[in-house]
Amino acid sequence: ALSRMDEQIERLHALVIQLMALTRLETAPKADKFATVDLSDAVNALVTDYCNNHPDKAKNITLDVANNITVLGNSDQLKQVLNNLFYNAIEHNPENTPIKLTLKDKGLTILFSISDEGKGIPAIHLYKLTERFYRVESSRNRERSGGSGLGLAIVKHALANHDSKLDITSEIGRGSTFSFELKK
Repeated sequence: ALSRMDEQIERLHALVIQLMALTRLETAPKADKFATVDLSDAVNALVTDYCNNHPDKAKNITLDVANNITVLGNSDQLKQVLNNLFYNAIEHNPENTPIKLTLKDKGLTILFSISDEGKGIPAIHLYKLTERFYRVESSRNRERSGGSGLGLAIVKHALANHDSKLDITSEIGRGSTFSFELKK
């Protein structure tokens, strides 16, 4: 019983932290603490850290990351976006699902995308994914991943603070792609 209570306490703690982060994003001025952020380093550090902690899963991750990609933005918010999208691709798909991260310079903008070859998301759910507490189905919810349904809401608001938006495409049985563009 104590073990189960401890699990619930941890879940509630994580939920409160995420709600506080979301509230800060919703109320923060757009240019709050903007500085030069090296997205190439942030993406590479995120994936390197994951692969160091899960060496058996490193083979499932492909990187197409250009060097020295920088933007003007809030470092904490952008790292949270990258982290949420990366771990969603891992946690909401079957084991050993191939995942590809792309970061490239498109001239006036920077494109980031993360694609998986997982089970995909039904089209009826795509427009709701960034709503608070929204989860697609029980097989994609907190039972497996500990998710609260707040991660993509946080991504949406952090990107809005950077004059960007999350684009989501998905096809059942073929996978999903989450992407965004940032002005240089």
